[in-house]
Amino acid sequence: MDLKTWITTKEAHSGKYSMLLHGTVGTFSFPIRQRQDYTLSFYAKSTDGSPKTLNLRYYSYENTQETQRNHYFTVKGTDWKRYEVPFNIPRSAVRFSFRAENIYLDDLQLEPGKKLRRMQEIGWDWKSGLTAGIMT
Repeated sequence: MDLKTWITTKEAHSGKYSMLLHGTVGTFSFPIRQRQDYTLSFYAKSTDGSPKTLNLRYYSYENTQETQRNHYFTVKGTDWKRYEVPFNIPRSAVRFSFRAENIYLDDLQLEPGKKLRRMQEIGWDWKSGLTAGIMT
């Protein structure tokens, strides 16, 4: 699988690029504090406006039952919408994977706490690297 084919300039919530999901894509591990609340947020939209299912999974490096969760979102419409997942795991690192077909994904943000804050623009985009769209 060549993930470069998933990066597109056709749509972007911010910047010039977004990712068009065609299956499953994952991130590297992010260091976090054990048993602390965090929120991952992202923007998504359907390619044609019809409802589509997006599966977001988070898990620790061990990928044990205790540290993995699946969240399912119905993404519909052609406007960008922000989605969020609060989490708390007893490990010092977390990974994320996204599984969907024909959904644009952009502006991921990982932040401490359960309260979602305004999207922080830090000047990265999908083109500079596989996980460059991840904001921490």
